[in-house]
Amino acid sequence: MAIRRFQSADLPEVEGLWNRFYPARFRLDLEMLRLHTVDSPAFDFDASFAVADGASFVACSLIKSSATPTLYPGGEARHAHLCAFACASPDSGDEALRASIDAVRRRGATRLVLGQDSRHLLPGCPDDALGLRASLERVGFRRGGEIFDLERDLQDYRPRPLPEGSAFRPLDEADMKTLDRLLKDEFSPRWRFDVTDKARREGPECVFGLFVDGSLSGFALLQQEGAKLPLGGAVWRASLGPNWCSLGPIGVVKALRGRGLGDALLGSALERLRDRGARRCIIDWTVLASFYEAHGFAVTRRYTAMSLDLAT
Repeated sequence: MAIRRFQSADLPEVEGLWNRFYPARFRLDLEMLRLHTVDSPAFDFDASFAVADGASFVACSLIKSSATPTLYPGGEARHAHLCAFACASPDSGDEALRASIDAVRRRGATRLVLGQDSRHLLPGCPDDALGLRASLERVGFRRGGEIFDLERDLQDYRPRPLPEGSAFRPLDEADMKTLDRLLKDEFSPRWRFDVTDKARREGPECVFGLFVDGSLSGFALLQQEGAKLPLGGAVWRASLGPNWCSLGPIGVVKALRGRGLGDALLGSALERLRDRGARRCIIDWTVLASFYEAHGFAVTRRYTAMSLDLAT
């Protein structure tokens, strides 16, 4: 076997290897891989490796640097992320992983996290991706908490009655400064970056707003088939099927939480997606099972967070 640095020209090989390595519901197409690896501003070519056995492409370990401080503040600047991995054999996978680990450690990274990167594919190790878990644990990764995705068909979705004094609508260009201020004051820097960047690329109407007494007080990011840059659970569009959609992140300002407005925002946003013709909806990377199950969602993918401590 021969190991070398990964190149953009390797992506077609990565596509085939990924789709053989992971269960079918994690299938990716070439465009999705490109958007979430080499096209990402955080992608790290110097720490990403490919392994060949003769003419066969047998392993890849693809790395992103921390999004902090380049894209947004508040994250772990010394963390690196394993954004994509696949292998044809344990030996080839170990070789690729160890090369990436050595590269990020030499540059001073203190932790290598599976997924959870800016423009992530995986939020953790899928429970049914046994080859991935075995590969990671062989090189010292440890397990963390459980997270999951949920899905439902929106064809027969019926929202609950809306609370008085609230209004819900897609945002427009005039709302963008208010949205940015709301995200900065109330939510994480990552949410602020992801949502405002998405609105710039796709148009402000991809953000659905909650207004209380005329003031923007909550938001939900909506995605549908045809999105230019699918984020989060939308990366699994091949599994979701035609007329797919996704919802999230979603949030209500702190001062108004506990009043049922989150339920109302979720219901109104789902109704909006349904009326646009969307069918299979995914909500990704969450631990709030009961909140979404009350709206008919069911858990479809389970993940375990995994990371490698590089400081010891």
